[in-house]
Amino acid sequence: MTVQKTFKELTRVSGKKQYSVVAPPNGRVKNPVFIGMDGGGTNTRAVAIDYDGNQLCEAVGGPANVALLGVDAAFGNIKQIFDDMACEVNRLEQSVAGIVLGLAGISKAESQLSGALLNKLNSLNITADIRLVNDAHIAWYGTAEGKPAIALISGTGSSSYGLDVDGNIIIKGGMGYLLSDEGSGYYIGLMGIRSAIRASLRIGMATALTPRLMQVFSLQSIEQAPYLIKDHAEIAAFARYVYEASLAGDEMSRSIIAQATDDLARLVEATWRDGNFGNREVKVGAFGSCLEKMTTLRSALSDRLQAVSRNLILSELIYPPVRAAAEWARKTYTQTGGAADASSA
Repeated sequence: MTVQKTFKELTRVSGKKQYSVVAPPNGRVKNPVFIGMDGGGTNTRAVAIDYDGNQLCEAVGGPANVALLGVDAAFGNIKQIFDDMACEVNRLEQSVAGIVLGLAGISKAESQLSGALLNKLNSLNITADIRLVNDAHIAWYGTAEGKPAIALISGTGSSSYGLDVDGNIIIKGGMGYLLSDEGSGYYIGLMGIRSAIRASLRIGMATALTPRLMQVFSLQSIEQAPYLIKDHAEIAAFARYVYEASLAGDEMSRSIIAQATDDLARLVEATWRDGNFGNREVKVGAFGSCLEKMTTLRSALSDRLQAVSRNLILSELIYPPVRAAAEWARKTYTQTGGAADASSA
């Protein structure tokens, strides 16, 4: 999937704030706090930072993938995190001045879901500016602090997100686990499970994944698999065992990891080719459990990108996505005339 739009076309909502004092007319907020949230298919993390960038508190809750869970379930997890953060923010006598929510499943194509979630957020009566974007967007911000770059996510799901020198946004992948999520934890886990079942039925290559599958899911027979293996997150978690088997030399597992690496490289390459990045070095921020924990996959991906272009540099993020979301909220506030109330000093 490719979605191109300008950087300024970002979803946002404002309402009345429940968790802190209302901002005065001059735009200044006493003791301003900025909240960032990173909601994926497995869990949601949030942090709050002050005007100087000092972290005040953090919270972890359930998943917030709107497309996967639906609006009500995702909102319930988000609200719980807001409630947890509000207790600490109020205790510190701070005022929320900006919020950036980076959630999996948010896209222009899913505008109805986004709109429904925004309506739910409005019900919380938050006055602070709220930006609702895809989780890949905050990973991109964490890659180069708003400068042209590409972010690649491979966690439970996968996608590539780039901002080029003309301000155009290019998105590849991110169409969900049924149709897309190439090279993701879900993809690796599912391919591993399928390979294990095929081997057990003697219609596929023998693999060390078969006994591992039986153990992990407590199967007495392979025929139980359709009844006991249903959870999306559990399938994605099986990627760990596929990777471990690949390191131990299992040929089927190695082929799955190789295919995932190639798929991720193609997402980045397509993002780079469809955007105008010029003849310059382009940082490719790598984020997600697969890219963070599967070191041989990450190394092979770096080599693959270098083969496409010497300008594509797989890089560490400046900020993890959840912190990047908070920093983005803070930077937006300061750049648009917001300032800490002098009385807060």
